[in-house]
Parts: sequence; C-alpha cells; structure tokens
Amino acid sequence: MVCVCASAADLPKLPPTTMGLIDQARALPPEFSADTLLTLAGSRLIGEREWKLQLIEDAFSTAAQAQLPYPFVCHTAVDVIQCQETGGIKGGINALGIQTRAIEAMLALNQQRALAMFQEMTPPKVSSVTCQDVVTPDVSAYHQTAAKVFELGFTPKQREKEDDLRLLETVIASMQSPADVTPVLQMLFAVKVTADQRKALVTRFAAVLDGVSGSDRVFNLTEWALVPAAFREALEVTMFLPALRSYIVRQIGGPRCSEHIKPGKLPQSATNFNTLAAKLDPAALLYKPISEDEAKPLKDDGAYKYELPWKSQRSKDLLAAGRWLQHGNRDLPDSQRFWTLEERSKDEWITRYQDAMKLIAGWKEEEEASADAHFWLVAQAYSMLATLVPPGPARENAMGVYLNFLETRYTSVKSRNLWFVWVRDMLGSARLAKDPAEREWILDHLARSANPVIALYTSLSRLGK
Repeated sequence: MVCVCASAADLPKLPPTTMGLIDQARALPPEFSADTLLTLAGSRLIGEREWKLQLIEDAFSTAAQAQLPYPFVCHTAVDVIQCQETGGIKGGINALGIQTRAIEAMLALNQQRALAMFQEMTPPKVSSVTCQDVVTPDVSAYHQTAAKVFELGFTPKQREKEDDLRLLETVIASMQSPADVTPVLQMLFAVKVTADQRKALVTRFAAVLDGVSGSDRVFNLTEWALVPAAFREALEVTMFLPALRSYIVRQIGGPRCSEHIKPGKLPQSATNFNTLAAKLDPAALLYKPISEDEAKPLKDDGAYKYELPWKSQRSKDLLAAGRWLQHGNRDLPDSQRFWTLEERSKDEWITRYQDAMKLIAGWKEEEEASADAHFWLVAQAYSMLATLVPPGPARENAMGVYLNFLETRYTSVKSRNLWFVWVRDMLGSARLAKDPAEREWILDHLARSANPVIALYTSLSRLGK
C-alpha cells in the first residue's frame, strides 16, 4: 500500500513552538505520545492537512505499544487501585481507544486510508477473566468504529463489489468472546444495509455464535442488552433465535459469579429471551422458553475480594486528619459543613495541616500492601491537602511537594495509567476552578514541572483541548 502521507521533507514548515510540542509528544511513552499527537492533530495549532495526516498516522502506529490493549469497566470501587490501574474509573489510555480515535479522525480527511488502518488492526482478543477480577474488558470501540468505517470508508465501486459487506463479515468472524457478542449485534443493527443483506449478516452471526463462550464476568457486562427484540430482520432468520437461546443457556448454565446467582429468579438475558419468544410464538411451538432448570449454574465460581484501601494505621490517621482539616468533624448542615478560607488560615488549622504533612512524609512503602497501593494513597493524601491549604507559602510548598512526589515516582510506578490518574486529577482541578487566578496558579505550577508528561499535557490543556 502506498502511504498517503507526505514525507518529513515535504511537510510544510510549522512555527518552532508547535514543532517543539510535536517533538515533545513523540518522545513520551507510547500511550502518552499517541494521545497527545492526536490532540495536536485536532488542535488549532495544526491547520495543514498534511500535518494532520502525519500526526494521526504516528498516533495510530505508536498506540499499538501502549501498556493496556483495551479499556476496562470497573464493576466495583472496592479495589479502587486496580480499577484505576486499568482506567476503569476515570477512563484510561489504551491501544484500542487511541487507534479507533485515530481511524475516526482519519475518516474526516482520507476515507480510504481510514479503511486501510482499520483493516491493519488486529481484532482485540480478550484475555482470561475470572469471577475474582473486578475489571472487565470492553472492546466495543472496535465494533463501533467498524460501523463508522462501513458507512464512510468505501467508494461506490468498492460497494458494488460488496467489499463493505465483507468488512462486516470479517468483524463477525473475529467474534470469540462474550465481550464481542452484544457489540457485534449492535453493529449489525446500526449499519444501513438492505433487509436481505442484514439477514445474510445475521445468519453468519448466528453460525459464529454457536462457537462462542466465555467468562461469566464478561458475559454479565452486556447481558441486559443481548436480546434485540426490535429488529425484524434478525427475527426472520430461522437460525438466529435458536442460536441466541443456545448461547444464553450455555452461559447462564455454566459457572457463574457468586453475585450473579439469584435462586428462584431467571437471569436478565433469559427473562428477555422468554419475553421475546412469547411475543413471537405464544404457543411455544418454535421457541421454547428458557427454564429455571436450564438456568441453574454449573457451579458458584466465586467473587472478587473486597480490597479497601486505607487499612494501615498511618492511612487511618491521615483519614482522620483529613476529615478534621475539611470540616473539623462538625455536625452541621451541608451548607456550613466545611471550614471557610478564614478558618483555614488560623494557627490551629495550619498546625494540624503541618502535622498531616509530616505523617505523609514518613509514610513507607512497607506499611501498605504494595508499592502501587502506597503510591496511590500518598498521592491522594497530597492531592487532598493541596486543595485545602490557603494561598500563601504553605500552599506553594504543598504543591511543590505534591509535584515532586509525582515526578520522582514517574518511572517506578508499573501502571502508567495509575500514575496518570493524579496528573489528570490536577488538570481537572484547574479546568473546574471557578476563579481564573486559581486555574492559572495550578497550570503555571504544572507547566514548570520537570516531568515531560505533566508539562506537555498542561500545554495542551491551555490550548483548550
């Protein structure tokens, strides 16, 4: 395939400051590099089409090296650290998310190249997930992007040859996990095709579905949306409902997670199927309802452990200190609950604040379950205090200590998403600040950070992107 992008020598010259930002982005770890390159491609700094194409291409290829292959959904906040390691709470940066963003950005500039990029992607393969996991893979971005490429990525000549339909068939054929099933169905009903074409696609889907099974944790994520009751073409495919019924029974009759087992009550997918079958076949001559016996799980496969942070004595002491620094443990209506700025400027408050900072300074990794847990807890404590301390020397010191902590832990924290949670948190505080001076104070400190990720994201934040 001939590359559509210009070589570096052919690209128009950009202002030195803009080139500096691009060079900084290219020097970052893969997920941060790809994310910032895409942001730059869509920013007001890059007006030249050739540069937009190049930056999107660079982001797409770099994203493949990201630590996380795809996003995750966090089922519970009991293990908040694992949730944030995988981006399951505030949204992480991952290969699938960036590559699909790049393809969608390319669709606006070069539809044929966007099609080629999608075809270059390896369909996401969901790793083994157990009932003990609190996060579940979400690969729906792949199927949503397939629908957009189907709509915009083909020439009339290619559609005459039905290359667009073959793209959908390829996506259907790649279905190998419960994580794919509902997104593929939603894709099939989102695309604009003829009734006959949809029937053919649904027939192919039903054939592939017979070979799909997997983790109950993954199945349960989209179980509620599985039965497409409103789509006539699917119901006209003879083998569709039997294949769907077999799939549901295979899943709910296999090992199930403890919290999904509810004796005397059918799972949501079975209830939805029975409702649909009763509408289509009230006498149950064609579509037998799923029985309670069929829905009986093979075994209880357990559940996740409740791993609450703040378990060490030091962390509990800091929680207590933080509560006092927020509102003095006063039992007052919400409108009067928190200390005012004037109250937080008094000697007693400052003394307690300094004591809390000393508690954090002495916090050792071995006091917590893991190095990542220690990092997360200390970062949260510094973040809380930095938002409470009044303007002045103490606040300057708090921000300096907090930033220094993040900078020195940049290379030691295994999960780059976990580390980035707190960078994103500070940028969010600036974005939500009601006082423009407060916003600039935060951004000014972040922009002067010695850490290249913090500094670059701050520069991009000031662009309004």
